[in-house]
Amino acid sequence: MSKITESARGKPCIRCGKAGETRLAHYNGLRAHMLGKGMGIKCNDIAGAEFCRDCDDLFSEANYPVWDGGSKSIERSEEFLFWVVMTMIRRGNG
Repeated sequence: MSKITESARGKPCIRCGKAGETRLAHYNGLRAHMLGKGMGIKCNDIAGAEFCRDCDDLFSEANYPVWDGGSKSIERSEEFLFWVVMTMIRRGNG
């Protein structure tokens, strides 16, 4: 487990503020392949958001139907990237 992945533990969720179950959720949106994602490979850890289980589920690949259709995929991807950037800022990398 990387230092970045480990550092998410114990922090409140960057999106909703819930504490106690935060994990690093790797970006899996429209530009994921440009950030290191491949078959069976997640994006680089730097492209992750510190989400609780509920927020992670909202953006997970398994829940694409929640965001289904044209501009909704772009909306989902852009919102996920926003939370990645907010996580970087919180870490002091922004």
